[in-house]
Amino acid sequence: MDQSGIKLDWITFETFLSKMFACKRYDLIYEILQAMVSKGLQVRPKDFNIVICGLCKESKLAEADQLVQIMSKQGVQLDHYSYGCLIKALCVTGNLENLEKAWDVHREMTAQGIETTPHIATQFLQGLDKLGLNNYILWFFVKFEELGVVPDRVLYNYAINAYCRLGRLKEAIELIKEMRNNGLDPDRKHYTCLIKGFHDMEDTVNAQVVFAEMLNSGLKPDTVSYNVLLNALFSNGLIDKASALLGQMMVLKTCRSETTRERRKSEIKAEVLKLTSCMRKDGVKLDLVGYTTLIDGECKLGNMNAAQKLFEAMVEIDGLKPNVQVYTVLIGGYCNQGRIEKAWELFQKMVDSDIKPDSIVRLVMKKGVARANKMRNKESMDSF
Repeated sequence: MDQSGIKLDWITFETFLSKMFACKRYDLIYEILQAMVSKGLQVRPKDFNIVICGLCKESKLAEADQLVQIMSKQGVQLDHYSYGCLIKALCVTGNLENLEKAWDVHREMTAQGIETTPHIATQFLQGLDKLGLNNYILWFFVKFEELGVVPDRVLYNYAINAYCRLGRLKEAIELIKEMRNNGLDPDRKHYTCLIKGFHDMEDTVNAQVVFAEMLNSGLKPDTVSYNVLLNALFSNGLIDKASALLGQMMVLKTCRSETTRERRKSEIKAEVLKLTSCMRKDGVKLDLVGYTTLIDGECKLGNMNAAQKLFEAMVEIDGLKPNVQVYTVLIGGYCNQGRIEKAWELFQKMVDSDIKPDSIVRLVMKKGVARANKMRNKESMDSF
């Protein structure tokens, strides 16, 4: 085009650039960008961002990194968006080596005088979260604050979740207070992290307090927060505590009981049904874990009819496919009552559904059969 007397400008090159990228001709992209520089045309950050982010979306991380280095050496002014695209692509892989490369890119970025944004900081915490590196999450959280990053709700959530996973609930609560002092109200995710943290520490009292505070703040529980709480209620066989906590939930959800008398086993069943009713009114569905937890609670109380109805609702109403764990819970409940025929029927149904029995459910069935035979032998001896 130069030879024909037509002057080349950045609009012409940008057109070629977009066409080559659409065709995924990454080999020509380098040539086009180099030609732009050799012709004395300034590459705008907008043009460069399109290319670098496109390469990252195509998982061409090595090419994207090489392009950053080339353009930096050629004096092209990069911005936080250019660096951010590469950092995000490296962090999202959840690979430790790529996270280290991302940190090198970040160091290069700050050396250019470009400030770290909360969005860029989030990419690092997200990558570390995928690897379960909770201590590193907290280190980076503090590091970014030292670099002048003002944490937003997302950054706080990663840090609070890390503290909870480490069992450092006191520090997690301190971060909640810090959020409020900085004008940020905790959302559902922050409260759910705390509820799960207290559940993991087997502290149902504080799990109750956090759930109550979430409701009092006007937040509506979702599927995750409900199921986390249900796990806290029925774990470790703490039926009495589960009853008390369910009762408190009903008060907060305006499902009040007329008296505060000590709840018996039948009342626990009623409270659970109220809770699930409130959840459905709120448009919240139980997941497989939540159903398994409720079914387990009913089985431990000997309410097999209620457990069976929950199982049927899980399949027919919410369309969930049972797994080996929920079958094991229900089969175990029937075995404990000596209803081995019903347990065997469920076992066959599980196999017919192409669900492979594991060693646990086989052991449950084996013990159930042995128990049933023992009861029959005892009855025979008694009649003799």
